[in-house]
Amino acid sequence: MVAFCAHTTCALLIDEWEDGALEDFRRHVTRIVPHDGVYYAHDDFEVRTQNMQRRRAQNGHAHVKAMLLSATSHAIP
Repeated sequence: MVAFCAHTTCALLIDEWEDGALEDFRRHVTRIVPHDGVYYAHDDFEVRTQNMQRRRAQNGHAHVKAMLLSATSHAIP
């Protein structure tokens, strides 16, 4: 089986489903790449010149998280 997501702010992860592990992951990723109170050039339409879609929500944090996690597909035996 192959799992694939074509969306740019998606990353596929395989790990056990355990509430504590999921909470740890969420807390640490949010600490490393916070959603609020941090400047993301991707969200700054005064300097951004590529792929402009002003209707979209600010999602610079989501792009950074996806780049750090960096897996959009997995081959699962």
